[in-house]
Amino acid sequence: MIKEALHEELGSIRQEIENLKKMMQEVAGGSKEGLQRNYSEAVKNKKKENIIIVQPKREQENETTKKLVKEKIDIKKLEVGILKLKKGNKRSIILGCESEGEMEKLRDTVREKLGDDFKVTEPKEVKPKIKAVNVGEEEMQLDDEVLIDSIKEQNKIDEELHIKIVKRMAKGNKNSRAGSGRKEDGSLIMEVDEIAHELMLKKEKINIGWRKCPVFEHYSVKRCFKCWGYYHIAKNCKREETCHKCAGNHKASDCKVTKMRCVNCMYKIKTYNLKINDEHDALSRKCPTFTRALEEEKKRAGWESTK
Repeated sequence: MIKEALHEELGSIRQEIENLKKMMQEVAGGSKEGLQRNYSEAVKNKKKENIIIVQPKREQENETTKKLVKEKIDIKKLEVGILKLKKGNKRSIILGCESEGEMEKLRDTVREKLGDDFKVTEPKEVKPKIKAVNVGEEEMQLDDEVLIDSIKEQNKIDEELHIKIVKRMAKGNKNSRAGSGRKEDGSLIMEVDEIAHELMLKKEKINIGWRKCPVFEHYSVKRCFKCWGYYHIAKNCKREETCHKCAGNHKASDCKVTKMRCVNCMYKIKTYNLKINDEHDALSRKCPTFTRALEEEKKRAGWESTK
């Protein structure tokens, strides 16, 4: 639902930020310090999309939900301007207002008039992620708060900007000798806001301790390790166990088939009659279905590579 609600607005928001960046570059004379200071102030005031998602708890079509909302809500008696009224996925409809105040008023009215048979929610904001590699062992041992403060100070990033460590990954050093006692270097995955995202990618490398660490955009897609489908995890999966190598109903460790078949691409071909190749492992990074899911995740986060 989040993807469906936000996807239409991401293009205009991204264009707005690009315009703000160009304007601030002119104001600051092109200096990085001036750009960061003025750009930060400008983006804080960028237009926010104010939407709610209305989803019935029972099975019914979007059109039925839309009709019921229009019947129950006397919009003429509300001081609310509707910018958007469209169908979402999972039987939902999406309503958009100009201001946060109007959205809250509409949300409360919809909840009151429709009752407990409908779920009324606001889409959760999805922030982009950055991956920093070649991070030194000493920095990998720091507490999150200390490490974030250090990254901001070393790279002249405004302390008010959002950076959150979401994952640490240790990696063995190929140059270290067995038994040398040298600890592992690693990588960090950080959730950031749009300003920190832009600044880090422009730098290409950021200072972390005694090293300059390359940074990249990071996207991941939730995957089930039982059926190998996307957007859910194994403990919630109700499908049969599937082999990621051949798409058979057995464990990959028991697979004796030599020809690879991707269960996800097979499903896409059968359901949507797509002309894609399914002769590969479902874990392949070149899998067309995985590539598509990754692109959708990029759109959902609202940021594409600026490199």
